[in-house]
Amino acid sequence: MAFSYVKRSGNGTQKAFTFSFTGQDEGYFRDEDLVVVVDGALASFSLTSSNTLELSVAPPAGEDNVLIRRVMPKDVPYADFKRGNNFGQEVLNNSFLQLLYIVHESLDGFFPEGYTIQSAIRFMRMLQ
Repeated sequence: MAFSYVKRSGNGTQKAFTFSFTGQDEGYFRDEDLVVVVDGALASFSLTSSNTLELSVAPPAGEDNVLIRRVMPKDVPYADFKRGNNFGQEVLNNSFLQLLYIVHESLDGFFPEGYTIQSAIRFMRMLQ
């Protein structure tokens, strides 16, 4: 079961694709948290509703050649909890959801560039 992505199949004419991710509401926070890859290349798209997007070019026919992903920022927190900042329940909730969504990406096998835990695991196994 995938948490942070869906795969769709192109047919050469279809441009609109639906998607959903594990999570609350739409399953993502911002439009810029979405990435679409067609046949290994980034594709431009526009959202037509919260869980439907339209590609600028129809993908060629192919099984599972359209990948729609939620990619959360990993270098900045969703919210800043410094004294005096005004935040409510939604900001607090989304801060925890950001962490959960990053875990989802890891469970789905999408690691940030430079991520070395697999190398570390192999090294630890060699020591045993």
